[in-house]
Amino acid sequence: MMRKDDPEFKKLVDDVMSQVMTSGGIKTMYDKWFMKPVPPKNINFNFPMSETMQKLYANPNDKAFE
Repeated sequence: MMRKDDPEFKKLVDDVMSQVMTSGGIKTMYDKWFMKPVPPKNINFNFPMSETMQKLYANPNDKAFE
């Protein structure tokens, strides 16, 4: 969440998130939390990223998902 009345901050957040998504950094983070054991109990959720999510990460935008 962020304030509605701060377009400069929104642009900064959008730009950083877009870079993380398109660079592949998001896949590293996703794998860490959903495909590998998570401390402290080392539970592995084994929850692969869906094709839909991969497509959204490849083309980030601020539109609602339909």
